[in-house]
Amino acid sequence: MSLVSLGAEGFSIICNADGSVLANAKPPVAAANTIVVTNGASIYKNLVFAADSEAGLYMYVATPANVGLPTSKCQTMTLTEVGYLNFGSKISANAVEFKNNNLIVATGTGVRGLA
Repeated sequence: MSLVSLGAEGFSIICNADGSVLANAKPPVAAANTIVVTNGASIYKNLVFAADSEAGLYMYVATPANVGLPTSKCQTMTLTEVGYLNFGSKISANAVEFKNNNLIVATGTGVRGLA
């Protein structure tokens, strides 16, 4: 499986064997004047983390769509949102990675000039 961030279209989990989409999620709906695109995503076992710009970091649980034995290696999944973390007004979650039992999120507030 591969996890692909799609900007304004959210993210998708793709089957490497045949290219089919196993699951996808749109970016969350946020307050007016808030920029929301999925800048990056990371997966660990059945947990998916999405860096959704000014909406913050969202977490999903991926579960097989069919109960019982999978019919193929690339079984469709259901994504359930289980939580989010907002970093504050105009602070963007730009990238996310789960590595060595640590969740790493790159954030930013934009480019600022120095006097």
